[in-house]
Amino acid sequence: MIHSSNSAPSIHKPNHSPASPSLRVLLYDIILKQTSRSIVERRRLESHQLVKTYHGIVLADIIQRRHHYGTWGFIGYHKLQELIELAYDQKANLILINQALKPRQIHNLERALETYSYEQKRPRTIKIWDRVDLIINIFSKHAQSAEARLQLELARIEHFGPRIYGMGEDLSQQGGGIGTRGLGETNTEIMKRHLAQRKKIIKKKITNFAKTREAHRLRRSKNGLKTIALIGYTNTGKSALFKKLTGKNTYIKDELFATLQTLTARIFIEDPSTPPLIISDTIGFIEDLPPKLLDAFRATLEDTLASAMLLHIIDISDHAFPRKIKIVNQILKEINAHTIPTLMIFNKLDKLNPNDPLSSHEAQKLFSDKNSLFVSAKTGHNINLLKNTIATFFTSKPLSSSPIENTAYARTQITPDQPPTVKEISIPSLHSQSKTLVTDRLANKKTPPKEPTLTEPTHMPITVKTSP
Repeated sequence: MIHSSNSAPSIHKPNHSPASPSLRVLLYDIILKQTSRSIVERRRLESHQLVKTYHGIVLADIIQRRHHYGTWGFIGYHKLQELIELAYDQKANLILINQALKPRQIHNLERALETYSYEQKRPRTIKIWDRVDLIINIFSKHAQSAEARLQLELARIEHFGPRIYGMGEDLSQQGGGIGTRGLGETNTEIMKRHLAQRKKIIKKKITNFAKTREAHRLRRSKNGLKTIALIGYTNTGKSALFKKLTGKNTYIKDELFATLQTLTARIFIEDPSTPPLIISDTIGFIEDLPPKLLDAFRATLEDTLASAMLLHIIDISDHAFPRKIKIVNQILKEINAHTIPTLMIFNKLDKLNPNDPLSSHEAQKLFSDKNSLFVSAKTGHNINLLKNTIATFFTSKPLSSSPIENTAYARTQITPDQPPTVKEISIPSLHSQSKTLVTDRLANKKTPPKEPTLTEPTHMPITVKTSP
C-alpha cells in the first residue's frame, strides 16, 4: 500500500457497504520516509474510525512517502490536481488531509480547488478538510450540554477564524500600503474584532461554568467526598466502566469522542471505612490533538486536575495500546496532571483474541504490577476487585516510594462466549523508580519485531494491596 516514490502515491480502495452515506471521502496522507509501517497502518485505521464516527465512508486511501511536508498547501499543486480529478471520478465530496494544516495552506488548497472547478466547468461539489476540521465536526455532533457547545464554538473560532479573514494569518498581519485593497483590509479587521469580541464572551461564560464546578468541588470536599477521574484514549470503554461502577446511565457507543462533557456520579463501595467517592467520566484523548483544541476543552479537564486518583482506561484488545498509553501520559503532563496517583485499567478483556500473544500474555506480563488491573466493563469481570483496590487506596497509608509486596490477577483463558478465568500469581516487589516496558507491534509480519524499549513512567505509583 505504501509507495516509496515522492511522485507516485499509493491508492488503496477499502471494502465498504453498498450504502451511500452523505460524506464520501478520499483520505490523503503524507508519511515521512522514516515512519514505520505499524504507525502508517494505525494512522490509517484511526482516520477511518473518525470518518465512520461522522457517518462517512472512505472511498480510497492515498498515502505518499516523502522526506518532508510541502509548505504551499502540504500537498504539491500538481498532486492536488490529480487528487481533485480522482475525487470527481470517484464521486467523492470530501478530500480529507490527515494532518493539522496551517490556515494559509487550507486557503491555498481551497483556492486551487475553486480554480480547477471553474476552469474545468465542473460544479463545486467537493470540500477540503484537514484532520482538525473532521474532529471539530465530530465534536459538534456529540456536544449536548451548554458548556460543551460553548467550548466547541471557541474551538471553531480558534481553528476556522484565520480562514474567514480571506487570506489567513498573513493578510491579517498586513497594514495599509501599496498593493493592498482598503475594503478587503476593512472587512478583515471587522471580522477580527467580531471574533475577538465573541471569544471574550464565550470565555467569560466558560469561566462561569468553571466557577460553578469549583463551588461543587469545594462543597464535596467539605462533605468528605473524594474524587476519582476516568481518563484515557478515546473509545477505550471509559463510559461503559463509568456505568458499571456507578449504575448511572450514560451514552455508550463504539465510536470516537462519544463523551464531550464531564459526567459525575457516586460510586458505592461496601467497605464502611471507605470515604464517600465521586467518579467523573471525561473527554477522551487522541493523537495529534492540536493545543488550541485541547485548550478549548481545558475547563472540562479541571475535574481531572482536582482528582485524588486517576483511572487510566486502556483498550487491551487494541494492538496500539502501548503507544496510546504514552500519548495519554504526555497529555497528562501537558495539563499538569501527571503527578496524580494513577491506576492503569486494562479494559475489554472480553474482546481479546486468545491466540494473540501481544494482547494476552505479553500485556499481562508487561503490566501486571501494582499499578495495573485487568477488567471487562461489558461482562463485569474483576469489577469487584477494582472496587476493592480503590477502597484500599483511600483507606491505606499515604503513598510511599518504598517497595511493597503485591498480588495481581492474570488471565489464563478466554473465549468469545465465556468470561476470562483468572489465577492468582505472585508479583515481585517493585520500586517507584522502576521502568515500564513498552513494545510496539509491527504491521509488516515479514519484518522482525522491534526490541522492547524502556521508558520512564510518567505517573506516580499507587501503593495498594489487592484482596485475596
